[in-house]
Amino acid sequence: TTGFVFVVVDVSATALAGNTINVAAVTTNDLTYAAGDESGTTAAGGAQTITAALAIDNTGAPVAGNVAAGASDVVLSGFRLSITGTVSFTALTLTTAGTATSSDLSNFRIVYDADGGGTYNGGDSVVSSTNAIGGTLAFTMYGQTAITGVRRYLLIANAAAGATAGRTFTGSITGAVDVTTTGTESGSATGNQQTITVGVTIDNTGTPVAGNVAAGTANAPLFGFRLTPSGTVDFSSVKVTMTAGTATASDLSNFRIVYDANSNGVYDSGTESIVSSTNTLASAMTFTMYGQTGISALRRYILIADAATSATAGRTFTGGLTNAVDVTTTGTESGSAAGNLQTITATVLI
Repeated sequence: TTGFVFVVVDVSATALAGNTINVAAVTTNDLTYAAGDESGTTAAGGAQTITAALAIDNTGAPVAGNVAAGASDVVLSGFRLSITGTVSFTALTLTTAGTATSSDLSNFRIVYDADGGGTYNGGDSVVSSTNAIGGTLAFTMYGQTAITGVRRYLLIANAAAGATAGRTFTGSITGAVDVTTTGTESGSATGNQQTITVGVTIDNTGTPVAGNVAAGTANAPLFGFRLTPSGTVDFSSVKVTMTAGTATASDLSNFRIVYDANSNGVYDSGTESIVSSTNTLASAMTFTMYGQTGISALRRYILIADAATSATAGRTFTGGLTNAVDVTTTGTESGSAAGNLQTITATVLI
């Protein structure tokens, strides 16, 4: 009669994936029978490797949102590892998409999100090498040995103070092969788009004080405002409202916006530029801006117009930006700008 003998073991639920066991060849002297004689030989058993299943998903990834210029340790993406058994997590490759560059985002790191809160806080730890932005981000993982259960991780980076508003970033694990562990990986983790935002503060610094405009004056400054961006923005349009006044199109014409490069409150035609379309007088005048891209520091602008030689003395004009939505940039605008009363005066001939 032929029989078979198997050596069996129980594998712990927390056994470390990648560990191996094998049984050496059994000799006839290793076997004891109640009766009969032994003969023949046996072969050594093959090495058996402990495996652990590891599922990857994007639980914990931030929803599509904004990243403020100048912010540190901002969360750009996230993923979860669900482990059956025990594994070591040694490397990670993230695939990126978007328009952000190294001038916008830097110091990419992976954080173990110990409390699963989705933010990098005091209870969490950086567990990877550091990377610069690229089409892929390859990280070496540190301290992620003999991990079990469910663990969440975050991708964090720093946004430059001069980051360009509107640029975007998405980080994803596109396939199981992008996660290197001692287990058997499956799944992926798709990230959500994060958009860089820049605050743009509007105020009336540089607007002329209440004063007079002589009939027949060309390029008379009527109103002014200042934009202060917290990063880099493009300025594309502005709506100036005539908040008060009695002037008409027969008094004032040829309204334009000037970039007041030297901040002296007047239009210096030799050194400063008209940066907008031209408008006729109306209760609200919308100007298309030209050449106002890549603005990264405060700028002053002036509204100028021509006073007709026949303008009626005593008529008035007050301009203003009544709401942040009156200014269109690639940033996030706040504030307003109130102008001061300008009164037309007659030209006195001597």
